[in-house]
Amino acid sequence: MFVSVLRNIVTLLQLVIFVHVVLHFLPNIPSHPITDAIHRAAEFLNTPARRLFDALGIRRGPLDWTPLFTIFLLNIGEALVLKLLYG
Repeated sequence: MFVSVLRNIVTLLQLVIFVHVVLHFLPNIPSHPITDAIHRAAEFLNTPARRLFDALGIRRGPLDWTPLFTIFLLNIGEALVLKLLYG
């Protein structure tokens, strides 16, 4: 039960980040409460990675790699939690 809940949460967070990235490539999307919520949630998730990149002096350049890094960290975190709980 816990495993499926954890995986569903991680999948939902990854989906939010993916939709946020896609929305950035679509011009002239009107403001909507759902898109605003997606942007806020994705920015909340990506902010620690952006701060880490800035602290390490990693230039993001024309492509923002923080969403990919955040998804990577979500997968690592999920695997660690499952490994610690279930061996």
